[in-house]
Amino acid sequence: MDYFTEDALPMAVGYARAAAAAGHAAGLRTFGFMLVRGKGVEEDRDEALELFRAAAAKGDAYGAFNAAVTQGEGKCRADRDEYLRLLTQAADGGITQAAAVLGDQLAADRRNEEALSWYVRAAENGHAGAADVAADWYRDGVGTEADPVQAMRWLLVLTAQLNVDAVHRAHQVGARMTDEAILEAGRLADRPTEAQIMVSTLARAGERE
Repeated sequence: MDYFTEDALPMAVGYARAAAAAGHAAGLRTFGFMLVRGKGVEEDRDEALELFRAAAAKGDAYGAFNAAVTQGEGKCRADRDEYLRLLTQAADGGITQAAAVLGDQLAADRRNEEALSWYVRAAENGHAGAADVAADWYRDGVGTEADPVQAMRWLLVLTAQLNVDAVHRAHQVGARMTDEAILEAGRLADRPTEAQIMVSTLARAGERE
């Protein structure tokens, strides 16, 4: 889908339609994507949603995520429940963005402990936004007991990405931590160099409370 030429689009549509008709999960998802985007076919989000749901029913994680996104959050409880179920399937299937979105949705429902677990899973797979939320929640004790080591763990991941705001927050958290705790956070984050720099910077600046 990313590399076909325009003159090959009709053939791509034909293959995708045939694969979907045969019940192939990736074919269902791919033809659904074509319908959502109007690529080579007339746009039809309702049919696309049914194809995505069919792919999800066959265990396809991307089909589940596409179904959730296409359906939206829903206006009634049943739709909302299905939306969360599809996001959960997608996240369990290894789609990092789905885990982050699921965290947001559970947080909106005030299911903070569950939300944090999904934020952490997304953060562990490199999602910067989820790491940012996890750092603040561990710092403030949202969905868990306050845990400065875990907060620093995710802040160190973000500082390694040159996130200036995370550097500032890490200094604030680190000012209330021992050197050993900061170094443990660095071990958990697999960022020992950044942890040592933080220890040295705090010592030079005299920022310890």
